[in-house]
Amino acid sequence: MSEIIRAERRDPVLAAEGAVLLFERISPALDNVDRSSGGIGTAVNHAIARLVPIIANAPVGIRTREKWLERLWEAYRRDEIPCIEQLGDYWGELCSSKEVARAWADRLVGVTRMAPSPERACAATVAAQPPA
Repeated sequence: MSEIIRAERRDPVLAAEGAVLLFERISPALDNVDRSSGGIGTAVNHAIARLVPIIANAPVGIRTREKWLERLWEAYRRDEIPCIEQLGDYWGELCSSKEVARAWADRLVGVTRMAPSPERACAATVAAQPPA
């Protein structure tokens, strides 16, 4: 995390890419680690809170932002532990524009509707669909 924060001053896009990569890899890396004390969860939540603004403020075009969001969504969706669940609380900020947020809201409304459903496979199918 400290390398990403240092890189932000020199190259904010590289720092944001590093943050996305960290979020993609952190859950699988901690899969077999004992988290019963809560310390790791606290550290991951702190990393999310600190690194989300780096991603959100990176000066990139919509295509790059969409690729990052797709990667983050896939990491979030595969997070079985859960480890990066608080990332969802920052989704609007990660979208970084009203247009992108609107597209993701349209996409995620189906997931929200399916959440109470006992049909998990159906919810997973809706969640995997790209935004319109």
